[in-house]
Amino acid sequence: HTRGGTFFCYLSFFVFAIYSFLQSQAAQSDVERERFIFWHSMWHFFPLKVSALMLFDVYVLGDHKTPTEKNGAKTKLLSTILMETEFYSKKMF
Repeated sequence: HTRGGTFFCYLSFFVFAIYSFLQSQAAQSDVERERFIFWHSMWHFFPLKVSALMLFDVYVLGDHKTPTEKNGAKTKLLSTILMETEFYSKKMF
């Protein structure tokens, strides 16, 4: 689960990274060195921006919890539910 604002930021970062990549390809084809360096650098900023967003999301905004987790109810994982069934709980050896 992600927050709506966080998802929008991830999406906008991704779209800008693709745009930067395409612009750097166009500059490389046109043999425009300065433009290529600029757009290629923008392409490489994508992981940095995403890392900063992830750190902000976790450490500043806090962990995102679902409504059931906020009420104190613990959600069981599917693997736990399966392992508690009769078929899997019998000893095989």
